[in-house]
Amino acid sequence: MNRIVLATDSPWVAEDVVSELNGSDFEMLVVDSGFQAVDTVRKGDVDAVVLDMQIGSMGAPAVVAELRNDLDERVSAVPVICLLDRVADKWICKKMGATECVLKPFEPGSLERVVRRVIRESTRVR
Repeated sequence: MNRIVLATDSPWVAEDVVSELNGSDFEMLVVDSGFQAVDTVRKGDVDAVVLDMQIGSMGAPAVVAELRNDLDERVSAVPVICLLDRVADKWICKKMGATECVLKPFEPGSLERVVRRVIRESTRVR
């Protein structure tokens, strides 16, 4: 079972992502703030994080930076996928350490493929 943290304060984004990742091998942990996303990753065994670009007062770039700078390698190595509003946002997310970026709205199946790939690649490294 792959545990995925989804951080968004947008109901339509949450619905789209949960619908996309509704397979029996995904357990979705949905939070509505960047702070909760960081806390959830620090507390538990998480396989990947999906971040909406805008999440209240702590957007995706700040969450990525917080995770990447964590001293616990279990936290800093978790793959992070950012859901972008604009192509131009990719630069800042990648600069902060995002594993991958996906432009919203995403095509059916595309987010699932990215999530599966980054999890597969991260388990090879461990």
